[in-house]
Amino acid sequence: MNQSTTIKVSQPTLKALHRVAGELQMKRGEQVTLEEAITYLINQNDRLKNGAGAQGKKSGQDRSAILALQAQEFVCAGPEDYAEYDFEDIGD
Repeated sequence: MNQSTTIKVSQPTLKALHRVAGELQMKRGEQVTLEEAITYLINQNDRLKNGAGAQGKKSGQDRSAILALQAQEFVCAGPEDYAEYDFEDIGD
């Protein structure tokens, strides 16, 4: 059995909660209660916390991959490739 309770929030918080509920209502296309809006925000927070850990790990892996690429030596242009050319010989 669900028990209801009352919570006190400031007017700006209530206004923001109504805004979230309105956005959620537009997204779902059906009426949304303030409790559903709070539950949605809690779920979003949980997803962010769980995703941040995975994202942080991936970020570290990406950094390692970039550093490995920077350490590689690539065959590139040598001094002879930077010689100045006279382009007058190119046909019109």
